[in-house]
Amino acid sequence: MRAVPILLVLVAILLLYFSSKEGKCYTNSDCSWQITNCCPESAGAKWECVNLRTFKKPVCPKDIACIQVVSPKPKMACICEEGECVVK
Repeated sequence: MRAVPILLVLVAILLLYFSSKEGKCYTNSDCSWQITNCCPESAGAKWECVNLRTFKKPVCPKDIACIQVVSPKPKMACICEEGECVVK
């Protein structure tokens, strides 16, 4: 009888442990500069340093209005530090 409550507690602990690690980066290859506003690099791209494990590409409308300004990918590094993607 006591095995069921103990098993439930262990399952809950494991779920909390793995769900807390889900959004973390582990290596620098988990992090990358990505365009987040659907505009190309040649016309106003908005770049963000994101975790590729959790990043969802935006759904882009067909008729998007982008400013006509070249927005190259940032030269700063996008790396994993303490489980977070950061700019260095």
